[in-house]
Amino acid sequence: MSKEKSYRSLPRWIELGTILTLLVPLLYTAGWSYACHYFEKFHLGLLGLNIPREYFFLYSFWVIREEFLSFLVLLFILFAISLMWGYQRQVASAMIARGRGGGLFAIRVIAVPIFILILFLIFYALGGKAAQSAYKEEKMDGFPSYPRVRVWVKPGVGENSAAMAKEWEMGCYRLLMRNNEDLYLFYPGGSKAKLPIDIIPAGGVESVRILPHYHGCR
Repeated sequence: MSKEKSYRSLPRWIELGTILTLLVPLLYTAGWSYACHYFEKFHLGLLGLNIPREYFFLYSFWVIREEFLSFLVLLFILFAISLMWGYQRQVASAMIARGRGGGLFAIRVIAVPIFILILFLIFYALGGKAAQSAYKEEKMDGFPSYPRVRVWVKPGVGENSAAMAKEWEMGCYRLLMRNNEDLYLFYPGGSKAKLPIDIIPAGGVESVRILPHYHGCR
């Protein structure tokens, strides 16, 4: 009897594993969409930023934070559909045993890919919506998450470095991000929907000083 019970409970575990397996790429999609839409506000594409892929999962938690209620509703819908799917599978198995389950099998084959595609589109949209909200909040508060920096560059780095070097040294610019190749700075002032970005090659940076937020521009 114990073996029969374990075999009967196995499909439920398979359904749970399917949900978890599907949830991982969905979270990745939400995080990727968040990063794509957020950095697009700074005229930056993801290909040039070289963001590690595991960071997109971190961004997905920001999406959950911004769209928590929507995420709970989606989880509830996913769980409810999994229960309905298990019940429908039992009905289909019984009908197949009677030789009448061909139509239900065809419906499942068509409905499952469409449902999965809709889920990915919804998580992509949630990521974009969360990015819009986060950027709007940051801009209204004066970008408090990004520190002011003073940057000294080496002489002769780039065509416009001589003209921009004094501005970078004043400490009015904010540090958006930094990777092994470039330093990304932006000026938080202005009313433009998209802020311009100054990209400084990391090899041309002599030194960087992080300033407190209350530090004024000289």
